[in-house]
Amino acid sequence: MKRLLAPLLGLAVLTAAVVACKLSSSNSTPPPWPMVHHDLQHTGRTANLGPPSADKKWDFGIGDAGPSSAAIASDGTIYVGSNDQRLYALKPDGTKKWAFLAGGKVQSSPAIGSDGKIYIGSLDNKLYAVKPDGTKEWEFATGGLVTSSPTIGSDGTIYFGSWDNKLYALKADGTKKWEFATGGAVSDSPAIASDGTIYFGSEDALYALAPDGMKKWEFVTPDGVSSEPAIASDGTIYFGGHQKKFYALNPDGTKKWELATGDLVTSCPAIASDGTIYFGTWGRKLYAVGPDGTKKWEFSTGGLINASAAIASDGTIYFGSGDKKVYAINPDGTRKWEFATGGEVQSSPAIASDGTLYIGSFDKKIYAIGSKSR
Repeated sequence: MKRLLAPLLGLAVLTAAVVACKLSSSNSTPPPWPMVHHDLQHTGRTANLGPPSADKKWDFGIGDAGPSSAAIASDGTIYVGSNDQRLYALKPDGTKKWAFLAGGKVQSSPAIGSDGKIYIGSLDNKLYAVKPDGTKEWEFATGGLVTSSPTIGSDGTIYFGSWDNKLYALKADGTKKWEFATGGAVSDSPAIASDGTIYFGSEDALYALAPDGMKKWEFVTPDGVSSEPAIASDGTIYFGGHQKKFYALNPDGTKKWELATGDLVTSCPAIASDGTIYFGTWGRKLYAVGPDGTKKWEFSTGGLINASAAIASDGTIYFGSGDKKVYAINPDGTRKWEFATGGEVQSSPAIASDGTLYIGSFDKKIYAIGSKSR
């Protein structure tokens, strides 16, 4: 019996090793920018460098622009939505791989799952799951517009909001795990803390939910929440409110501090490695605020700042403005460079592994900014 068992055990060990090797190699390279604001905590921070200068590599024309921000897959494919009802897949050289036609405008930003599938919301009240070859895997209908960008948890659960006043949690096969009703439209993307708590804003409050969909707490602001939340390494939750204030909350839902900005804050905060928080306002300014709520500096542009910033590994802050420009700002608030487009820039930048920055403009183009020699 032992003689028979030994080769069988050896075969089992060998098979397991081969399977483990395949799994390891298939998951060895995570996407450089898998979702809006880069990660589950919405920090907007990457370990990669960004473009050192304002050199255009290419631009790609789409049927109609929109606020959708790009996501970047492991193989370098760039995914971005458009008001022409399409999700585009572009190669790193700027040529089109495919375009998926949804049933409405795609103002949601795509999120890439661990299996390579792309999830995107549409103004036809649906969330779509699209295969890497551009074919539809499934669709999930809600009772309202889906402008919320999906967030994919570590277990593969897809979280997103709808204008039907609900946050949804779906399994990877498109079936519903649970839904949570709020007092207003859920138009933005939820953030997920390291302990699995889901934070998201609605027209009535900021909510904290357990992974099973049960409410932990809610924080009510006058006229609701105007920006997506971001979570710092110490668990602090940052977001903007409609009363022209910026908030910092403790993980238990109590207020840490608030900062009056004088203007509406709709951009999701980006959080640097030293804890500095960067966010834009409709007053045409980018703010840098310390973790204690004190303002470090402000940088003025010629237009409102509606979208969020991206932070490279050297601390450079990249963002777009309604003045039709993309900016690169040093951590001390001085300008590094600016790049002019033909329309307002209301989407957030995404940074690839090679340092290329991708961003959309309302001139109906997607831009790739980066050194051509890279």
